[in-house]
Amino acid sequence: GAVGSGAVGSGAEGSGGRSALIERIGVIEVEQHSDRRQGDGMGGGGEAEAEFAVTGKFDLELPDELRKLLGLTNREEDERREEQMEEQRGGSSGCVDADRPRHESENRYESSQRDASGCGIRSGCGIRPGCGIRLACDAPSEAAYILDEVAVRECYLPSESGIALNGGTRGCIIDGGANIGIFTLWASARCPLCKLIAIEPSPRTFGILARNVREARLERRTRLMQSALGASTGSVELSHYPHMPGHSTLRPEEQWAQRHAFRPERWERMYMRERHTCQMQPISTILRQEGIKEVHLLKLDVEHSEEDVLAGIQEDDWPRLHQLVIETHTVRARTRILAQLRSHYQVVGARCDEELSQCGLEHAIVYARLPRRGGAGGHLRL
Repeated sequence: GAVGSGAVGSGAEGSGGRSALIERIGVIEVEQHSDRRQGDGMGGGGEAEAEFAVTGKFDLELPDELRKLLGLTNREEDERREEQMEEQRGGSSGCVDADRPRHESENRYESSQRDASGCGIRSGCGIRPGCGIRLACDAPSEAAYILDEVAVRECYLPSESGIALNGGTRGCIIDGGANIGIFTLWASARCPLCKLIAIEPSPRTFGILARNVREARLERRTRLMQSALGASTGSVELSHYPHMPGHSTLRPEEQWAQRHAFRPERWERMYMRERHTCQMQPISTILRQEGIKEVHLLKLDVEHSEEDVLAGIQEDDWPRLHQLVIETHTVRARTRILAQLRSHYQVVGARCDEELSQCGLEHAIVYARLPRRGGAGGHLRL
């Protein structure tokens, strides 16, 4: 998901540090046309008319320090680096190769931050860092926001948390709610010896995720799963928002409750949704199916389903999860999750998003590390 990606206004009027990043995107060549699609807006419903723009490329010139942080170099350097990493891993990634579906989403989506201007982009266009990796995206302004929060602000590595992603780290990183793969790519650059599991329920977003993993040549060390995460195994209905795909959720009523972050005249458009039936499975089931003994980091961005996902972790699996970072959306959920994590970890805490709090949102990143083998208590950091 995108933490508040639509809450900072349109692409041209982002607030604070967000606007500086958006301005670096440059000019997009577009062709506008009308398209009619079915959807309901949680408050409206029925058929909605939208203007979309399509383009073949979407370039984002990244500063050198950000390119270095993301591990983005030319293809020759990447190939040499991959060969070296493969040798260090003993010739095998120790992870099931990513599936390589060739399907690509054909639907057109509108970027959440450009919604007010009626400008969108065809899926398959992307942010191109200009270094051989093509980051495909369905909503470019949303993707730019996520890139900023993950790689620039490092929202999943709060400075006070002690959460670490280091180059020499081995093991597994699980990206729950992987979206288009920005965190997966960033974590792979930070921890080149780790294998990765990227989990995304939306069929349309999953296709873009798979494409980005292929473009980054991470198939050997990445397992892709098209699945929702929860407390049990079964089928669930996912609400996919074409105009803000990073907010797609199993709990649309809770997402609708946060509509005040947008201007009222945008609600019907932003909350137009598609329904998809997805398979759901617990974290513990995945650990057993994949033969995972230790998880260096579990990252969860599952849009109001955080407590359900944690309920799907069996008691004897908690010590396997060395570090957790979880996006929460309400104070109530954050409080309950902190209490639960405190019984399993020596250090737990939360970093609130002060910028989004000004929009009336209660987003925070909850973190936990140092698993405990029993007993209550723990160091709580707020």
